[in-house]
Amino acid sequence: MLKAEADRNYHGNVSALVAAMARELDRRAAAGEVLEWFGVEPMSAAEAEDFEAQVARELKATTKPKAAARPRARRRAA
Repeated sequence: MLKAEADRNYHGNVSALVAAMARELDRRAAAGEVLEWFGVEPMSAAEAEDFEAQVARELKATTKPKAAARPRARRRAA
């Protein structure tokens, strides 16, 4: 499973995948500490999934579609 993920997203480099996973764990731990400091209860797994889905929907709704390429002007013959 790790090798397949590394092949898809890290040019087959399992070490890079593990490093990315460690960074993500650090990020989550830091976020948890901030929430704890403010007295916020941790989300359940279901609440976290719902929140992530909501954020994804909102990002998709606010993402501007790419503008269509404008046609090039024709060059006149010399």
